[in-house]
Amino acid sequence: MSKEPKRINKELEFNGRNTITFREVWELHKGKRLVPHEMAHSSIRVRLGKVEFLSPLFDYRMREITSRVITEHIESERNKALSMKDTKKSRRCNFKDDLKVLNAIFSCWRGYSDDERFINPICKAHFTKGFIKETHYKELAMTKKELLLFCEKLGDKTIWQDIAITQFFLAGRIQEALGLQSSRVLFEADKILVKEVAVFYHRFAGHGAVYDRT
Repeated sequence: MSKEPKRINKELEFNGRNTITFREVWELHKGKRLVPHEMAHSSIRVRLGKVEFLSPLFDYRMREITSRVITEHIESERNKALSMKDTKKSRRCNFKDDLKVLNAIFSCWRGYSDDERFINPICKAHFTKGFIKETHYKELAMTKKELLLFCEKLGDKTIWQDIAITQFFLAGRIQEALGLQSSRVLFEADKILVKEVAVFYHRFAGHGAVYDRT
């Protein structure tokens, strides 16, 4: 009696899952998850910009991409980054975002495929190997004192001050706002109640969801 792995392998040979390349999986992932919403979310545009990092893996079959292959790839890319230390690319501190993109592609492939033998090769050690230098802390653009001074300079009780303050509270509480419920805009009381606000939902870029942000 044949063992279960052999039966699975025959099925994979029949539908071509065992010969599919990383390039094909990237195109599949891009077509299904990224391109339809590429202008809807900044993180998607970032993923589409990772082709230079991904391209050395394009000719590998998915079954061939092991943890060791990823390790060698990260080491190679890190050496390239270090060799460009005198250029603008010296600003790179690590490959965290690149590995997150790879991890997302591999995870999605598990959803697209019935290849039960495929194991996501990304591990914590890869993030360590991709380290180049400490990420420098970036100071906030404005301190609380500077923010209050900015609003004051717009003029007391002017439309510009109202817009700036409204945007500040919306951005600070719900990030990418699509809109407010009209019933929450209290014109007579000269107030806006930040509640039941439509926002972008990160899992379905471009679609809105209503949340209670009281």
